[in-house]
Amino acid sequence: MPTANTLIHPFLLAFKGPAASLLLLFSLCGAAVAEPTFRVGLFNPHDATDSFWSKVEAVVTAAAEDLDIELKIYRADFDHRLQIRQFERAITEDRIQAALFGDYRQNGLELIRQAEAYQIPVVLFDTPLSFHNLARTGGGPRQNFRYWIGEIVPDEATSGYQLAFALHQLARRRGFQSTDGRVAMIAISGDLSDNSSVERIRGLQRYATIHEATLDLKQVVNAPNWSRSQAQFQFKHLLRRYPDSRVVWAASDSIAFGVLDAIAAQDGEPGQQVLGDIGWTEQGFEAINQGSLHVSLGGHFLQGGWALVLLHDYLHGKDFASIQGTLFSTQLLPVGRDRIAAYSAVLRDRRWAALDFRRYSRVHHPELTQYSFDIRSAMEDLAGSAPSTSTAIASPSARRE
Repeated sequence: MPTANTLIHPFLLAFKGPAASLLLLFSLCGAAVAEPTFRVGLFNPHDATDSFWSKVEAVVTAAAEDLDIELKIYRADFDHRLQIRQFERAITEDRIQAALFGDYRQNGLELIRQAEAYQIPVVLFDTPLSFHNLARTGGGPRQNFRYWIGEIVPDEATSGYQLAFALHQLARRRGFQSTDGRVAMIAISGDLSDNSSVERIRGLQRYATIHEATLDLKQVVNAPNWSRSQAQFQFKHLLRRYPDSRVVWAASDSIAFGVLDAIAAQDGEPGQQVLGDIGWTEQGFEAINQGSLHVSLGGHFLQGGWALVLLHDYLHGKDFASIQGTLFSTQLLPVGRDRIAAYSAVLRDRRWAALDFRRYSRVHHPELTQYSFDIRSAMEDLAGSAPSTSTAIASPSARRE
């Protein structure tokens, strides 16, 4: 950091006496309180209309305003190779000083390599590296790549597990058991090149194995590119193969709506199946309100703002690794009809500016002894009401069973 003396403008030398002293005092006072403004790049692998990434952009923009960061947003329009080119141009032409991104179609390792070459600190968020690429980094941030400083991602395996639990319990309460006394479930995952999809399936399958006495997981298929139309196609064939399946586990909102499209195309009534997903979109919340979707896990778009907090503190000399390590994991929040009205208002009104991201920062709050990134707490603050105690979507930890 420059000293106060280095910030004195040469024109002050033209003044003498009291005038010079007064100007010098103003200069030194300004130097004492001013903080550097860093330029950070946010890399969106999709586009501005994407229901998830549009929320990520809005949240990170709100956090940047709170933290006095100059934010530049880059959108790759579903092209992982374009994102790699954008990343290098952002460093060499736009002169970004740090970056936030996820692993999109396994391009994360290449972005980390570029960051290392240009000595740009980066935080990976939302989607972690594949197991294969993670091994090539030495096992995580600051192993083989010192400028990959940290990671904050959802606990996707627990999310898949929790969704299976919520659907299983709802189905049992509704008496949806088959003739063998078990609940028949079918599942549609997302793109298998996406590690979040793989982890969600792992959590689902773990739950199904533990509860095989009362749950029959018939089949898991995938919808390439998380495609709504592919999900519609897959569900139509799954239901033909397993007509007694009354429970549908969907890895995302787009997949859940593909299922609802298939039900509508067959003149079926929404609500005949117990359907749940991972996503949290405005459309998904409306479907919960109408009863065609029963539970949704989400809130992970908030991670973008928290990733920026970690980056901000690191750039200002408060290294999070010294107190909490380099890996952060968030628990997604399951929501049913009990909190839909309040949370829908948050998403609809885009109240992200009401969440002061400085409260998470050790630069702004040196008394903090750890980082606490909790989706429920943040959403309840934004909704302006106390947490619900509904048992309809209770959330057991996958690690406790």
